[in-house]
This record gives sequence, C-alpha cells and structure tokens, in this order.
Amino acid sequence: MAEPRDMSNEELLKHFEASELTQGAYARKYGMTKGTLAGRLYRARKSRQRVAQRVKSGPQSQEQVDNELILTTRWVASLDDLFEIFKVDLTKWNCYNHIVNYWGSPNDPRTQVKAWMELIESEAIRPVINPIEVTPKLFRVPRTQAGGRLLAMVVPDAHISFRRDLDTGELVPTHDRRALSVALEMARDTEPDVIVLAGDWMDMTEWTDKYVREPEFVLTTQPAIIECTWWMAQFRLACPQARIIYLKGNHENRLTKIMTTHVMYAHKLRPAAKIANSPLFSMDTLLGMANLDIEYIDDYPDGKFWLNDRLCIKHGDVTRSKEGDTARIEVSKSVYSQGFGHIHRLELATRRITSPEGTRYIYAFSPGCLCHVDGRVPGAKEDYNWHQGVAFVWYDEDGTHDCPMLIAIEEGVAWMGDIKYQGIDPVEQIATDMDYKL
Repeated sequence: MAEPRDMSNEELLKHFEASELTQGAYARKYGMTKGTLAGRLYRARKSRQRVAQRVKSGPQSQEQVDNELILTTRWVASLDDLFEIFKVDLTKWNCYNHIVNYWGSPNDPRTQVKAWMELIESEAIRPVINPIEVTPKLFRVPRTQAGGRLLAMVVPDAHISFRRDLDTGELVPTHDRRALSVALEMARDTEPDVIVLAGDWMDMTEWTDKYVREPEFVLTTQPAIIECTWWMAQFRLACPQARIIYLKGNHENRLTKIMTTHVMYAHKLRPAAKIANSPLFSMDTLLGMANLDIEYIDDYPDGKFWLNDRLCIKHGDVTRSKEGDTARIEVSKSVYSQGFGHIHRLELATRRITSPEGTRYIYAFSPGCLCHVDGRVPGAKEDYNWHQGVAFVWYDEDGTHDCPMLIAIEEGVAWMGDIKYQGIDPVEQIATDMDYKL
C-alpha cells in the first residue's frame, strides 16, 4: 500500500478515518506536517460533500439485455460507489469491464462511471439461436482522475501604483482592481498548493531614473505599499494552506538601484534589535511579507522558483517585439519548462524533447499582466498589445509531468470552464480595512 503522502486526497481521508488517530498523531506517524495534512483532509471532505450532493440529483441509468447489465451514473469516481448506488449483488453479477471518465475544470470537476456486468450463472435465452444483430457502440479509452497532482497558480505583473490628479487630489490606479479581484476569486475556488506572485507587483514609479518623473507620481509610493499589502493579505486569507512566493521583478529592483546609486550608506540598514531581519529599505520589509508568511526571492534577474526539477517560474528580463516570439525562443533554447512574467502578453509555446530517457514535452508560457492595458502605466502606450490573465500549472513533484493552462481576463471578466468570474473594484473595502483613504 502506498504511503499516505503519496495517496490522493480522497484515499488519504479514508486512511485517516480508518486509523482513528488525531491529526497531530497521524501527521507525526507518517512524516507529514500538521498544516499539510489539515489542508488535504479539508479539500477531500469538501470534494466528498460536493460529490454526495451531486449524486442525489445526478443522472443514473441501468439497462439489462439478456444476461448482461449496463450501469451508468454521474458524479461518483469509483466502481465501489457505483455498486453502492445500484445495490449490486456481487454474488449474482460479475463486472467484466468498466470505465471512469473525467472532464470539466478544476473548479467544476465532473465524473462518470459505467460498468458492464454479466450473470455469474447465465440463464438460457429463448430462442437459443438468433440471427446476428450488431449495434455499433462508440469505442472509448478508459480514463481515470489522477490523484496526488499539485496545482500552482501564477499571478503576474500588477504594477500597483497611482497617478494623483493635481486638481482634485484623486488617486488613479495603474493596476486593475477588477482583474486582481478575478485572480483572487479563482485562487479561492481552486485552492492551489502554490501561488507565485511573479514580480512587478509594485511599479515603484517614483524610484526610477529611467524616465522624467512627472509631478502626478510624487508621494504615491505609500498608498501603493498599503494597497499591495492588502491584496497579498487577501490571497493569504483565501488560501491559508498555500505556499506563497513573491519573485522580485525589474520594478521592485528599482528600489535596490536607487539605494545603491544615491544612498549607499542606507542600503543595508537594519534596526539593532532586529539585525537578522531584512533591511529597512527592502520590498519584503516594506510589504510586511514575513507577517503574511510570504517568501521573497530577492535575486533579480536570476531568481527562479522551482516547482520541480523540470519546471520553474521566473520574472524574466527579455521582451521580444513580435507576439509569441518570447515564449517561442525561450522554449527553443531551454531543456526545462518555465513560466515567466515581464512581457505582459499571453503566450504559450511547446517543444518535444527525445533523449535516451524517453520523450517529454517542455513549455514556455506567460500569463500576461494584471495592470491596466490602456497606456496608463508609466512608460507604456495603448498600442503595446498587452493582455491580462493568470496561469495554472498541474505538476508532479518528481518532474515527470506538467500541464500549464492560461486564463485570459478581458474588461474584468474571465471564464474557467463554464464558470464566469466578474471582477469588482473593492476600493472602499481596502480603505476601510487599511484605514487609509485611496
């Protein structure tokens, strides 16, 4: 029997219930953290409740032809469940074939179990000899839902910043709150194991020498820090068991450049009482990442987060002008799959590699951005052809398989399967929660 950590969530729940141990004792016995165990048990129970509700109203059918019985039901995912629903007498009937079909989306998984049964003791059919009648049936390859796969969500460049209207004092965001709210709701529904904030979440408009800084951007860093922290806290509240990674991008790197160029003496300052902590003027300190249990990878442009040995997420530092070229060239020169931000476009390219170890696919993909795409981001133009979106990646820890999926967001609306997400602007909630007028 497989070790509990290698079981699917449903198998783990059944094994845990049979053990009659507390969660803490079970986690210690089988070498798991209590948090990981609690998260997986919660997802399994939630899935079980959803399946039980659907089974009550789901379509079922049984068809007996002579000595054969064909049973079909929806929403359950195992042969034992099907036998339980139809109360099959296994001393009378033998199952000689069955299939488990899976389709739908991570947010709305759908299953069907179909079984072909025959009487163990056949009854004579009259007349015994009949003319041959053939009824063609669709040939289907058996499919099963894989257990134990992990899900990562890649949340790209938000460029959180503001322009201040010099006449009214109003703060106009360069980030798109509707797109961010869609990404947040998808995270809440899918409960990913890992969430990667793929860099350039902060625009750091005031902290660059690349452009002439307009007066509209003066003193806008503080409200940007406050709002960015609020969004990160919402992702943590939505997915309390997830591992959340924040990758440093070229815009977060603006702070490092300014400090090392103009105030080198303050670059690495730390309070005497907290000398082991991050410097005062660093993104993880300013955004309070430690309080939110968010890991910061402060190594731009080389910083990468490896989901497994063959799949990493990075921010990136190259943008090619022609649509699709960045992913195409990245995958052509790489021997591992990678997701990246920076280019603000939805791109996906695939390459098949053949080696003595066998054949495998590698991917390069970009999930777009979560900032406004109408040219309001400093240095941008409306005709830059930017795209909003997020990415999900299903993968195995051993690196044998991975499968990215890009979700486009347009005018605050996104679809995942048959679920529609309609974004909102929660500015009043942010101002209330953070006690800061935005």
